[in-house]
Amino acid sequence: MDGIGKLAKLFKERENKPYLGPQIGKVIRSFPNIRIRLGNKIILEKEHLIISQQLMKKQGTFNLSANKELKNVGKITLETLDTISGETQTLNYEIVDLEIDKIEETNIEIVYGLEMDDEVILIPTTNQQKYYVIDKVVRP
Repeated sequence: MDGIGKLAKLFKERENKPYLGPQIGKVIRSFPNIRIRLGNKIILEKEHLIISQQLMKKQGTFNLSANKELKNVGKITLETLDTISGETQTLNYEIVDLEIDKIEETNIEIVYGLEMDDEVILIPTTNQQKYYVIDKVVRP
């Protein structure tokens, strides 16, 4: 190897390695065709993302019912539909010490998940071809 080749090899060895730790991205399009911007130049499409289940867009009905005779006793049923997989999950909770006088039952529809302009924590795979979307960023 000639002197120029050796010098080039030394420069190559000294190049900074890409940072593979957690990074912050911004959601620029929500589900079902989610896109996340990483820095100023990189746009991650859904095929580049591995998303935590808690962040998937879901919708559901929150049902609160109370027993007037027993006063302070009630039940909450939360039924959610994962809008991507189509799976439904039902969670039931018993309530004690509920202060309710007039409402016997009420329904509230909820929708939650990643939305446009949310900031998210991203961790790249070692080859930087896919990124794990871990959670939303909260800035106190």
